[in-house]
Amino acid sequence: MADVATVRERGQASRTLIPKGWGGPLLVSPMAFWMVAFFLVPLFLILLYGFGRLPGPYSSGVRLGFDLEWYKQIFSGADYHKAFLLTAQMVITNTLGCLILGYPLAYFISRKTGKRKTVFVLLVMLPFWTSFLIRTYAWMTILGNGGLLNTFLLKLHLIGSNTPMNIMFTNKAVIAGLIYDYLPFMVLPLFVSIEKIDRSLFEASKDLGAGKWVTFWRVTLPLSLPGIFAGSMLVAIPTTGEFVIPAILGGGKVVLWGWLIEESFMGMGGGNWALGSALSNVLLVVMLVVVALYLKAVGSEEF
Repeated sequence: MADVATVRERGQASRTLIPKGWGGPLLVSPMAFWMVAFFLVPLFLILLYGFGRLPGPYSSGVRLGFDLEWYKQIFSGADYHKAFLLTAQMVITNTLGCLILGYPLAYFISRKTGKRKTVFVLLVMLPFWTSFLIRTYAWMTILGNGGLLNTFLLKLHLIGSNTPMNIMFTNKAVIAGLIYDYLPFMVLPLFVSIEKIDRSLFEASKDLGAGKWVTFWRVTLPLSLPGIFAGSMLVAIPTTGEFVIPAILGGGKVVLWGWLIEESFMGMGGGNWALGSALSNVLLVVMLVVVALYLKAVGSEEF
């Protein structure tokens, strides 16, 4: 009893050190500081820089002001239109590719039980244990002219030694890398969504005479739509700003919006921070519209 009283006294003493109502704010203050310092402040600077001017030739940075020249250049330039359309095409292709490959896999894992389910989930998460760059560079050894794919096709006599499949530094190589790297982001939300479906609904569907395909179309697919939306957002949003995969597997020939931003900031002569910021602002507005449409479609509780 004495120990309980001592603990109680210590708890009351600690509460007196923290004013009433300040406990919650103190707990979240480290995270709040981190978000403000390393997210909101840089985002605010990018918004300002997007309307700035270049300080001078061969010098980095931005001279603050209010100039719409960069946006006029973006919206009137044919190269930017082409990059935007190609980025949209890559986003749609990557999202659909991950969905087509990821849904059967997520459904397969959700039907397993016990340790088997755990093992398959770990296998899906296994790529995260390896560097993103290493995984991307590995595709060069697969898709290169002397890579594993061409060697395999050559042994099957499907191609000649002088006519390899030229996949590297093309849209196909970039799409392959995107789907591979972002597939887990689609599988995991789908798995969680399918896993939450009440099993008694499947039994009821079977008792009513529905086959496996009818049960899938009438029960599983509609109830897994939140997972489809969440997985699609997790894949689509980062794909819009992707520049590592296009730079490595595209070799600078596949110009996406993220690659333009990277080149604007890190280009020769110190880069053009104002143009890179303007490109980032345009992408941010597009993403806000997409997120707003998502919230309207599925509601904020599924966000």
